[in-house]
Amino acid sequence: MCWPVLRFIMVCDVLFQLLHALVLWDTPGAHAGWTLLLHYAFFCYLTWFVAYGKPDQPQ
Repeated sequence: MCWPVLRFIMVCDVLFQLLHALVLWDTPGAHAGWTLLLHYAFFCYLTWFVAYGKPDQPQ
């Protein structure tokens, strides 16, 4: 039930990181591109986990 809210928050976070990376693109020493990649990878992992992750079946 909390996935739509979490997904919206994560999309806003990735969008903010994208804008941040675009602003700091030519700044030496700024690692905004790597931070964007990390946030996007985590968002992709969460999306995959919700789509394909199967909860344990109690026996």
